[in-house]
Amino acid sequence: MKALFLGEREKSHEDVELILEGVFGLSFDWATNLSEFLDKTVNDSFILPIIVESEFSNISKIIDRLLKLDLKATPILITNNPKYSGLSGNTDLRFVMLKTNSDVDLIEESIEKATGLLRQNVNKQYHPVHIYRFLKFNNVGADVYIKLSDEKFVKVINKDEMYDSGLIEKYTQRGVEKFYIREDDFKLFFNHFQTLLRNELYKEEISEEKLIETQLSSVSFVHEALSSFNFSPDIVELVENITHSNIRLVKKSNTKLFDMLKHIVRSKSYLYEHSLMTSYISIEIAKKMNWSNTNTLEKLSLASLLHDIYLDDKLAKVHDIEKEKLKELDWKETKRVQDHSFQIAQQIRSSEGFPPDLDNILLNHHELPDSSGYPRGLSALKISPISCIFILSEKIAHTLFFEGDSGDTVNKLNLELEKYNFGNFKKAFQGARLIWGKN
Repeated sequence: MKALFLGEREKSHEDVELILEGVFGLSFDWATNLSEFLDKTVNDSFILPIIVESEFSNISKIIDRLLKLDLKATPILITNNPKYSGLSGNTDLRFVMLKTNSDVDLIEESIEKATGLLRQNVNKQYHPVHIYRFLKFNNVGADVYIKLSDEKFVKVINKDEMYDSGLIEKYTQRGVEKFYIREDDFKLFFNHFQTLLRNELYKEEISEEKLIETQLSSVSFVHEALSSFNFSPDIVELVENITHSNIRLVKKSNTKLFDMLKHIVRSKSYLYEHSLMTSYISIEIAKKMNWSNTNTLEKLSLASLLHDIYLDDKLAKVHDIEKEKLKELDWKETKRVQDHSFQIAQQIRSSEGFPPDLDNILLNHHELPDSSGYPRGLSALKISPISCIFILSEKIAHTLFFEGDSGDTVNKLNLELEKYNFGNFKKAFQGARLIWGKN
């Protein structure tokens, strides 16, 4: 089978080309006009037609003509136009709809659905859970496994069996980082763990250090659970619980911000620790700016916890899309970094329970005042003030994570942040300086 695109060849569709070639082993070609496109599909029933909607206005007629042919694949329509979403299930105009800038998995799923071809098999029957989570329990209402290969899992804890920390430590010493739970038990495990976290987040008698540890566990658990459930009401509730716990701690604590941040940095996971640090810093900057109403603080904390959920630890560390940094990544990783702002913004827009404008903070979190950021290259006057707070907070958290809070680091940050002292960043810049006592 061969893929045939209808439309002008653009770099924005190279992701689809790469997956066709690298994952499914399909070659591809482009037809720039309808006549050429139909000639090629008429003469070869093993064509996968891919239509780039932005180039043509008569999409329905094109698909109608394609469906009269004896094609072995369902046409794919690349479009962001919502008017076509209702047509994809129509028996007369049947096609697979794929949005531009979709993530890698969605592109693969769309091609698989259209062609019936199989990608590399990924075992979806087992869900990973970080091993240290099991220190919170002495028994689990599920069988627990370790992974030997993509196809082989070995049970190490029986359902409802009592175990102690020695068992966990034994596997940790062997280099095991994750246990696995079968899909049919995972929901039960999730509910049990979520209840435990909720109780700890709202304990009145709990040390700051212990509360921060619980918040870190909660953030990492949210990331893991999202791989299974997306933004279910239970997940949204847990994220809100973490957010309120963050705000309450930063508002009421007598501990200096930098001392609280030291409790967060344990060098176990940049992804989770950086997210929590960004939450604390953004709340503190907003306080210094006298923007400490609950609605603003909730948005900043939520954005902190969710902005990198589509990345892993390695990719979350890539803050700027510079050629030198991207050389270290393969094409799939580069695609994930470039698209993650769009992805999380779209996910929040389509999910219930989140405050308005959160999607814009997430979409813009890698923008920069000089227009050199991504994904849209906005200038300092086109980035909202609340997004400016978040961007500065993430910059500070990233630097402090790797370099600590020494005098040299603070002096370095002061110099670097001067580049943000204009446009809508000006007030956020002033608030950021105040968190370490600079005027």
